[in-house]
Amino acid sequence: MHETEWMDVNVPAGVEHGSNLRLPGAGNAGRFGGPAGDFVVHVEVDPHPLYRRAGNDLYVDTHVSIFDAAIGGHVSVKTPDGEVPVEIPAGTHAGQRFRLRKRGMPHFADPASRGDLWAEVKLVVPAITDAATREAVAAIARRFADHENSSH
Repeated sequence: MHETEWMDVNVPAGVEHGSNLRLPGAGNAGRFGGPAGDFVVHVEVDPHPLYRRAGNDLYVDTHVSIFDAAIGGHVSVKTPDGEVPVEIPAGTHAGQRFRLRKRGMPHFADPASRGDLWAEVKLVVPAITDAATREAVAAIARRFADHENSSH
C-alpha cells in the first residue's frame, strides 16, 4: 500500500532549471526490510518576467532615452537587490551592455559567491509631435550631419 506524506524541501538559492535534489533516506522503504531509498526532486525554474539567466549571470533590459545615450547620463537599473544607478557614457549604442559585478544569481555550490548582472541598453525614442521641438531636433540633426561630413 502506498502512503502520501508531505515534506518540506529546502531548495537552495542559485539552483538551475533541470537540477535534481537528492534527499537521502526519504524515499520508499527498501526491499525485504532494507533501508529507505532516496527521494529525488527534479527542479523546474519558471522564466522570470524581468531577468534572463545564463548560468549565474542575469541579463536585464535597461531603457535609455536617445538623449541620455547621446550626451551621457544616469539610469536606474533594476537588480534583484533593488535599483542601482548606472552611468551611461556619451555615445552609448542600442544593445550595449554594462556589467554590474556580483549582482547576479548566487552560485549553487557557494551561495556567498554570485554571478554578474548585465544591463542591456534598449533605446527609447520619443514621438515628437509639436513643431517647435521638431525644429529643434531637426537643427541638432543637421548640425550633427554637418559635423560628421566635415570630419571625413
